[in-house]
Amino acid sequence: AQLSAIFTNEITNWKEVGGDDAPIVALSRDTNSGTHVFFKEHVVQMAGLDTENKELEYGQKVLFLPSTEGGVTEVANNPNAIFYPGLGYVTDKVKPLAIKKTADDPAVLPSVETALDGTYPIARPLLYYTNGEPSGVIKAFVDYCLSSEGQAKVTKVGYVPLQ
Repeated sequence: AQLSAIFTNEITNWKEVGGDDAPIVALSRDTNSGTHVFFKEHVVQMAGLDTENKELEYGQKVLFLPSTEGGVTEVANNPNAIFYPGLGYVTDKVKPLAIKKTADDPAVLPSVETALDGTYPIARPLLYYTNGEPSGVIKAFVDYCLSSEGQAKVTKVGYVPLQ
């Protein structure tokens, strides 16, 4: 609920959540991003919780950015900024936050392990869609992605492998 309140601008100062007396700079991906849509549904609108509210929208003070890299850079340079990059974009220049699904749940840091075991509450899968059963170069690409070599590359770039 606190993350939702931050991104709807109900909470606008870090002191409201136990931090310093400083304005919160909430950053989001732009509306064309799948990450933006997922975060809106699952965090801003709290999908799947008793408090779900599909009427909630990002607040007017939220800054929309065209790239994940831009958000990570802004957080690295602004101690009052908050952003939601994919796990593959987290660097040692930013501090991931532990998240609770509900107030009674334990706070969980994002990691490959917590994404795989389902304990990190705002992880999402990335999917491929094909028009029917893949064939030719499309099948070769999908097969490569699912292979141990492909999954090793997924891990190397900071994303979560299938297993």
